[in-house]
Amino acid sequence: MDREGELMYKALLECKNLSDFETFLDNYPRPVGVEANFGVIDAEGGAAYYEVNNTRWVKVDANDPNL
Repeated sequence: MDREGELMYKALLECKNLSDFETFLDNYPRPVGVEANFGVIDAEGGAAYYEVNNTRWVKVDANDPNL
């Protein structure tokens, strides 16, 4: 555990938008080594937070009016 900094460092090098971040999470080696929430805002108007653990992630879209 406690690899949040490593994950975010790599994500910042590779990702430009929410879609890139989701692909990044899908392809990140398992176990991920984190139990954390990550907030992501991109220049395309995307805003979401991601609940990430060792095996999966869940997206909560800040632009979803049904939250």
